Amino acid sequence: MRKVFRQQVAKRKSEKKRETRSVRRIVADMKVPGKAQTLLSQISDVLDLLDRKMPPGIGTGSGSAMSEALPSLLDTCERLVRAADAPPTLRLVQHFACTGGTIISRALAAMPNVQLLSEIDPLSTIMVNRAQPSFAPSDLIFAMRHAVREVDEALLCDMFLASLEVLHAGLAARGQLLVLRDHTHSRYCTARDPASRPGLSEIVAPRFHVLPVVTIRHPLDSFLSLIKNGWHRHLPVATLDGYAQRYAMFLDETDGQPRFRYEDFTEEPAHFLSELCSALGLDFSPDAIALIPAITLSGDSGRRANRIGRRARREIPAWVAEDMARSEAYRQLCDRMGYDPTD
Repeated sequence: MRKVFRQQVAKRKSEKKRETRSVRRIVADMKVPGKAQTLLSQISDVLDLLDRKMPPGIGTGSGSAMSEALPSLLDTCERLVRAADAPPTLRLVQHFACTGGTIISRALAAMPNVQLLSEIDPLSTIMVNRAQPSFAPSDLIFAMRHAVREVDEALLCDMFLASLEVLHAGLAARGQLLVLRDHTHSRYCTARDPASRPGLSEIVAPRFHVLPVVTIRHPLDSFLSLIKNGWHRHLPVATLDGYAQRYAMFLDETDGQPRFRYEDFTEEPAHFLSELCSALGLDFSPDAIALIPAITLSGDSGRRANRIGRRARREIPAWVAEDMARSEAYRQLCDRMGYDPTD
C-alpha cells in the first residue's frame, strides 16, 4: 500500500513538472513579457495549490478526469497567455463623403456599449488656416498645426496615438467599445497626393489590432452630393473623372476589407446593420434603429430626414452628364463597385 502511495505521489509531482514546463514553453515561444509572465506565475501557484490540496492517488491515473482535462487546461492557458499581451482591438468605419456614412455611423453609435467618434484623421489640414487660426482650445494637434515652429507629422501621429491608447483603455475599463469613423475625404479628396501620407488605418496599425469595414454608394450620387455642398472643389481635378480616380485609390487601399453598400442599408436596414456589426465584432440590437434620430454626429451633410429609404437622384448638371459619357475612370469605378454607370 505504501509503495502504491509513493508511486502516485511521485507520478503527480512528475505530471506537475511537465505541466509547468509546458506552460513555460508556451510563454517562451511567444517571447512576451509583463502580463504573460504574471499569468505564468499565477498558473504555477494554482498547480502548487492542487498538489497540496488533492488527496494522493486521486485523479492522477491514466484515463482519469485529471489526465483527460490536462490538454484542454493547457490549451486554455495558451489562449490566455497569447491574449494577455495581444494588441487591443480598434474598429474603423471608412467611406467617402456623401455616401450615407453619417446615418450608418449614427446607427452604429446607437448599438450597445459603443462609443463612436466621427470624422477622425490626425493629419487632416482641411480646417488649418495659419493666417487666421480658429478657436480649438482642446485640440493639441490643431494647435501645433498653427504653432510658430512647425513639427513633422510623425510627432503629430505620436501625439494622436498616445491619447488614443489612453482613451481606448479607459473605455475598455468601462465596458465600452471604441469605433472610429475615418475622415477619408481629408486624404483622398484634397490637392495632396494620398500616397504621400499615411491614412488612419496605417497610423493606428502599430498599436492596435484593426477591424476595418468600408461602406460605399453609387459614385454618381455621392459626387452630386459633393457638388451640392461645394466639397468637390477640394479635389485637385473637380470633375467626375477626377473624383473617380481618387475613389479608385481609396478602393485600392482598402481592397480585401469587408464592403457594404448604402443602397442595401436603405432597403433592409436591420439585416445590413446586423452584418456590419458582425464584421466589426459588435453586438447588434434591432432597437438601435429607433434610436438613430437621437444620435448627432458631425458630417451630417445630406438630406436630414431620419427616414431610411431610397431617395430620388439629384438633378445632373450638363457638365457632369458630359463627364459621365466620356470618363473611362468613372465607368471602371462603377464596374468595380457593381453599379451601372448609366443608371
